[in-house]
Amino acid sequence: MQWLKESLPGCYAALKVRSYADATLTIEAADASSALEVQQASEGLLTYLSEECGHDRIKAIRLVPTF
Repeated sequence: MQWLKESLPGCYAALKVRSYADATLTIEAADASSALEVQQASEGLLTYLSEECGHDRIKAIRLVPTF
């Protein structure tokens, strides 16, 4: 996802958008520092998806650690 790449360039390679279901976007994180960065940036991502992309159906971000 472009927002992840631009907003979290230091950990983008360790992140993967897994799915979207039931108004929740699920993102996988391959290491602890990437998971923390996504968690801290999740409100910004929700705002971006709503305001810039018109995705007002996404209400939550779920983080799945894969480490």
